[in-house]
Amino acid sequence: MPSPLLIPFNNNKTIYRGYLNVQQQSLEFYIEVHLRTPGVLQGASLSCSWKMKHLLADCLNTVNRRLQESNSLAEFAIELQNILETQVGKQSPSKLVCQPPEYYSRLLNEIEIVGWDRLIYIDSDFKELHLMVKDDRGREHILKILISPQYPKVSPEFKADLPLQFEVHWKTSTSLNDVVEQFTAELSSHQDLWIMLDEIDSNAWVIDPENPSPSCSTRRLVLGNNASLQVLLDPKHPRALPECIFMGAEYVVGKFRDSFRSGAEKWTSRSSVGSVMHTSLEKPFLTQRVKIQDVDSPITKCACMR
Repeated sequence: MPSPLLIPFNNNKTIYRGYLNVQQQSLEFYIEVHLRTPGVLQGASLSCSWKMKHLLADCLNTVNRRLQESNSLAEFAIELQNILETQVGKQSPSKLVCQPPEYYSRLLNEIEIVGWDRLIYIDSDFKELHLMVKDDRGREHILKILISPQYPKVSPEFKADLPLQFEVHWKTSTSLNDVVEQFTAELSSHQDLWIMLDEIDSNAWVIDPENPSPSCSTRRLVLGNNASLQVLLDPKHPRALPECIFMGAEYVVGKFRDSFRSGAEKWTSRSSVGSVMHTSLEKPFLTQRVKIQDVDSPITKCACMR
């Protein structure tokens, strides 16, 4: 194995640069060592590529300690090369496959345009990144992007916690910023649904789900002892009359169902789901968590259609 060679990069000889060769996998790693004082390793720092940091993730403290304790820069470089050989041997071949430089350059440039403040996660292989995007009301949403090795020829896979599947219009010229713009438009299209759900959450006792996600368009509400109501809103038409499932004994929920059917006749496409349901029922929604016996009673289903 050839010995690594680090050469001074400035006149003060406090910056050294070079490459370490790992023969086992024919890999080459760039490193840079910064010295506080020429010829003194104590207090020195090491810079290297993200790939090398990934390989040394479980022994970075050891590497840093050896940098401080080595008698010379050449001694440290040889020891670091040996450590890399060991770490590379632990990796599966698939994890050592690197993309061409232009793959990473393009991604870094696109992240720069999107804004580093929006990047909340990126893995060491640049194959998965998470972006934070705010909607019209300031809610934060996470867009997960799984990038293909053939990017941008092959579209990434996109995951988001939305009521409907987020479909991206992808072309080879599409950038991450274009995706963020499409995602922002998608968030805007769901604003009316979230407004309706927020109204229900603010005016009713919601027992399921306890912590609703942005993708959830259903709510289960308490009507009273032994009675509850499951409301299912249509994400595409959030102001349309929802499907309702009245839960409880018939003698309890029957009057609620009949009252709701009567009130539903006044429903229009501009109605507010929460307020209309609140006034349509004989008895307003419970908004305080009073003690109830059992809301999981026999179920009566009522598909409230216009």
